[in-house]
Amino acid sequence: DSTLRMAAYIKDGKLVPGSSVSSAIISGTVGDLSASNIVIDSRDDDFAGIVVDGNSNYTVNGATITLNGHGQDDFAGTSAGLSVRGDATLTINNANIDTTGSIRTGIWAGENAKLIVKNSKIVGHDGDDLDFKYSMMNEVPWVLGLKGNLRSTGLLGGAQATYLNSWVEAENWGALSTDSNSKGATLTAINTDVVISGESGYGSYADQQVQNFYY
Repeated sequence: DSTLRMAAYIKDGKLVPGSSVSSAIISGTVGDLSASNIVIDSRDDDFAGIVVDGNSNYTVNGATITLNGHGQDDFAGTSAGLSVRGDATLTINNANIDTTGSIRTGIWAGENAKLIVKNSKIVGHDGDDLDFKYSMMNEVPWVLGLKGNLRSTGLLGGAQATYLNSWVEAENWGALSTDSNSKGATLTAINTDVVISGESGYGSYADQQVQNFYY
């Protein structure tokens, strides 16, 4: 989608300059195979940090990502701080991601991707309103009996995600979330704190063929 904007787009092991807004990276380095000590501070809707796609094997070592503003579609992983899709593998170490806004996901994995998150902190805050143009589900379904308009992390498709020695927090709705997983996604949390800081929400969720493991 040509309307999507991101600080860095990695496809098949290559940084794609034409699809990356490099000026959004305040400091740090971003290359074809890895990023180090990056700082991203976005104060606009629908802007993502780093997107890893295709057959990439990518590592993020040290990241401070702050996103303020509404997302677009957390089923597709758009507007997330860090996301991985396709057949890619993304390893994240020592990241600090803080998002504020409806459906403004911190970390997202989908399709057949593999995600490993280590020694990181992901915190999500609800948006103040739902007054934006996208029609995707932008708050928790009423049938769950919960509040909130943000899921801090997302896992879809047949992706595999592991959170190790980390902290995942959502104000409401959901912290470690899965959705529409008819392809058998796997979510593993090891020595990881999972927190709801507001009035109501779930620490983790499993639907359809997804498998969750907690250690």
